[in-house]
Amino acid sequence: MAVPIQYIFRINNAYPKSAADNTEIANDTAANLSWSKGYTNFKQNIRVHLKLAQNGRCAFCRCKVSVGTSWSNLEHLVSKKDYPQFKFASENLVYCCTKCNMSKVKQNTLSNPNPNKAQQVYPAISGGFGIVNPYYDDFQTHLDFIDDIIIVVANNSNKGRETIKLYKLYRPELAEDRASELQLNQQTVNQQLMARLTSTTIDQATIDQINAVIAQIPTWTL
Repeated sequence: MAVPIQYIFRINNAYPKSAADNTEIANDTAANLSWSKGYTNFKQNIRVHLKLAQNGRCAFCRCKVSVGTSWSNLEHLVSKKDYPQFKFASENLVYCCTKCNMSKVKQNTLSNPNPNKAQQVYPAISGGFGIVNPYYDDFQTHLDFIDDIIIVVANNSNKGRETIKLYKLYRPELAEDRASELQLNQQTVNQQLMARLTSTTIDQATIDQINAVIAQIPTWTL
C-alpha cells in the first residue's frame, strides 16, 4: 500500500491577508453580507493562494479540482456557523472539491472543543483537531490506499478514520477519478479488487468500499 506521490503535500504558509482584504472584510461584515454574497476579492485571493499551495488538489480526497467544469470551494476546517470568530482566519480555510465540502456540512472537527463556543481558541497544533489538518498533518501518516484507489486508515489513526467519515472519502466515484489520473487498466483494477475480497485481513468498511467500486467499474470511462 502506498499513497500516490501527487497526494502528498502540506499547506506550508497560510494566506497573508492584505490591507485591502481586511477593508473588504470589515465593510462587508458591516453591511451584514453572508459568506456566499460578500467578501468576493478576499475569497478569490485566498482561493488562488490555496490552489497553488495544494497543487490544485482537494485538501481531503486529494483529487484534482476541475476549475473548468465544477466549482472550487473554500472549506472552513472549523465551522464558520458554530465559530464565526474563525470565519476569516486564513489557517481555517482550505481549497477543496464540491463533494468534500458538501459532505462535512458543519460537523465538529475539534478534538477538545470548549463548551462555550464563543471562548474557543483556534488550535495552534495538530492535536487540537480530530481530522487530518493539511496545515499541521502529513496525509500519509493517517491515510493510505489499496491498489491506488481504495482509501483506508493508516497506522490505526483516529484522525484518518474521522476524516474518511466526515468527508465521505469512501464514495466510489473517487476511485474512477484516481484510476483515470493514474492511467490504471480497468480490467486489472477489477481483478485486483476481486482478489482483495478473499483476504481475511481487511475490515468490513473496506470490503463495503471495494464492493461499491466494483459495482461501478463497468461504467468507468478512463
